[in-house]
Amino acid sequence: VSVNDYRRQNSNGHSLYKMMGDTIKSTAKEDEVVFLDSGGSFVNAFGEVIPHIAFYAGRNIASWKQDDSPQALLESNSVNRGIVFKLVKIGKQYRLQHRYIERQGVLSKAN
Repeated sequence: VSVNDYRRQNSNGHSLYKMMGDTIKSTAKEDEVVFLDSGGSFVNAFGEVIPHIAFYAGRNIASWKQDDSPQALLESNSVNRGIVFKLVKIGKQYRLQHRYIERQGVLSKAN
């Protein structure tokens, strides 16, 4: 499994991972929990965000799930706000969009 994950993750180089990590690094504040809504992409066999993105972001990134786990993660880290990133394709280019969440629910949306 590990060898197959490595081959799949490194088959196209690291430029997309670097762009994603750099965007997360420059956008997310230190007091926010960072999530990646990847739709099943950019995660390893265990459902965790691949380490390449976390490396370039310089921080831990949780995989976004549509259940109570984001709220629980915010509470366990004693923070009131998180930021959810999602890679979207616009025309022929990819863009990493984000939105904010609070313990009570969605706060706002941003591009």
